[in-house]
Amino acid sequence: HVLFVGLGASDRAEQLLRGAAAAGILTITEFDSALRQGSIINFRLVDERVRFEVSLNAAEQARLKLSSRLLSVAYHVQRDAP
Repeated sequence: HVLFVGLGASDRAEQLLRGAAAAGILTITEFDSALRQGSIINFRLVDERVRFEVSLNAAEQARLKLSSRLLSVAYHVQRDAP
């Protein structure tokens, strides 16, 4: 199960992300404060390219394990609680 929260829903993101984590759903977002709000994967534009960052703490809270291959190509991996 995957939940994508786009920029248009960023005002409700924290509530959506909290509910998804409780249900063990992988969350993917596309706005700046997303990892702080509990997203697992967040897309960002870096040097005109789409990159992604990962929150291991959020993945752990959702009881999800991410592959080392995915983590190795991430732009940024956040290991600790925000």
